[in-house]
Amino acid sequence: MKTDWDNKAKRGIRIAGAIALSLLGLALLPVLALPYGGLDWLIYAPAYKESQPVPTPVPTEALPTIPCAELPLPGEPLAALVNGQGISLQAYERELAQLLGALAAAGEDLESEAFRAQLPAIRSQVLDLLIDNVLVQQAAVEAGITVTDDEVQERVAEVVEQGGGLTAFEAWLEETGQSWEEFGRDMCQDILHQKMLDHVTVEISSTLDMVWARQIVVGTSDEAVAVLTRLASGESFEDVAREVSLDEATRDQGGDLGWVPRGLGWLPMEVEEAAFAGRPGQVQGPLEVDGVFVIVQTVEVRVGYALDPETWEAVRATTFQLWLQERREASEIVILVDFEAEME
Repeated sequence: MKTDWDNKAKRGIRIAGAIALSLLGLALLPVLALPYGGLDWLIYAPAYKESQPVPTPVPTEALPTIPCAELPLPGEPLAALVNGQGISLQAYERELAQLLGALAAAGEDLESEAFRAQLPAIRSQVLDLLIDNVLVQQAAVEAGITVTDDEVQERVAEVVEQGGGLTAFEAWLEETGQSWEEFGRDMCQDILHQKMLDHVTVEISSTLDMVWARQIVVGTSDEAVAVLTRLASGESFEDVAREVSLDEATRDQGGDLGWVPRGLGWLPMEVEEAAFAGRPGQVQGPLEVDGVFVIVQTVEVRVGYALDPETWEAVRATTFQLWLQERREASEIVILVDFEAEME
């Protein structure tokens, strides 16, 4: 059993980007002039935060542009509005089709009852990714961050070389239903995403307060009491966790949560506070969290822990996702797609 908070530390990986990079990878290559097509640029005006699209005509002199944006045509059906900036229905359907095609190529049965039950959630996730892209674009305008055509061409060249050369890459584009222009825009967004991540996390310290902890998750308070009784009788925390814990992510490791930073939401607040407050070896609980009961054991606490590169990147990704969530909550987002109706 996994709860919503089990995967908080794993946020920050975009589905579309992960699929593209898993198929192609990245490698360094001198810049090549590739026909990826010109990018669309959406004119930015202060009115973009209003609930309606920016009125036209808009004087373009001295107005910055939103990098990597795909401009809906006048009157084109929309899938969503993000602070007045439209996401076209066509762009949404294209991204959805490419994702479904990648899943089918990976062996997923798209006609199975189990998969079709997940389709509304998958459709929603695809639109969420496009919304996140727009939020990053708008934040980049405010921060004065942009992406040049040269940067996009260099990134495209890297991917083409890693994918086996131009012929192989064009075959891959045809197989996945992408155009050079679409792929170039995706690479532009990837570059912009990285620049904004660097911008948002520039002041993060390389040392944080960390706790190493273990947990056992059970479904009822009676089960929690039974676990505490077994631990009090001398059974090891790891053995009991492997036997009874409902948390699939940590059960096989004896409930081991690894090193967790303070204040980034990798654990529910109650569990985090108990883990940091405990003495080495101390067991606390049960703590009721999201309908389950958690027993937590503190292994070690370190103040000013120097982060290893992997943990550092995970902390940066989490910080960025928290920032992006705050942007989303402060924005006016109108969803114009009925995910359930698409099932019919």
